[in-house]
Amino acid sequence: MEIHDEIDNIEFELRKKLKCEATIHMDPIDSENENVVNSRKLVSDIAKEMYLPDSQHVQRITQMGKKMASRTLVNNRHFIELVVEQFGDKHLEELTIPMVNGYLMSITDKSGSWKNGFIEAVNAIYKEAPWHCNYTISKPDFPRFARNSKKADIFTTEELVKFFDAGNWIDGIREYLLF
Repeated sequence: MEIHDEIDNIEFELRKKLKCEATIHMDPIDSENENVVNSRKLVSDIAKEMYLPDSQHVQRITQMGKKMASRTLVNNRHFIELVVEQFGDKHLEELTIPMVNGYLMSITDKSGSWKNGFIEAVNAIYKEAPWHCNYTISKPDFPRFARNSKKADIFTTEELVKFFDAGNWIDGIREYLLF
């Protein structure tokens, strides 16, 4: 196929000009095949029943031995709805890293953790896709965002010094509580 030759040329140019290795992958879709054309699904169609109680999606998760708390279902469903709101009118194979991550980079009032939750919802839709399509859809490796939150100590340094000061312990009891 001509496209494979073109991909080989691009990989060669990247190696030659930028001195980096790149592997470009493509899964050709026979756009002339009526079965393939008719089986293409929109993101909204695939995601329609995801994380809804008693849906086939949740039943499959349960049958695979995984348990999800109701709060997790609600949270996951919320992110699915956000993905559908933004990309529901697209076919899943049309989603690209620049499209999804570019959208997330344009959002300035959400944390890196929130953005990663969005990416996880997109990834979950890709996992659900084989149950709705007659062909395999390759999932891009969406880059994750750094977490913005800072982990805080429970105790201040001053409190820790007091806690581990042997003079503050009862005579005869010098063991420290390990946690």
